[in-house]
Amino acid sequence: MSPEAGRAALASALFVTLLAAGLVFLLPRDSPEFVVALLSLVVGLAFLVVVVVVIRRLTR
Repeated sequence: MSPEAGRAALASALFVTLLAAGLVFLLPRDSPEFVVALLSLVVGLAFLVVVVVVIRRLTR
């Protein structure tokens, strides 16, 4: 993976995760948007973990 691709993937993962985390705290718990934001947070965190693991393995 090129360094530019790694940075882009990391930036995308952080963008999704941070926005979803912000929405989870702002939305009421009984709204459908809360569920979507929570799922986005889970997907963003999973993507972030995968990107970090791949980058760490490729740098060793």
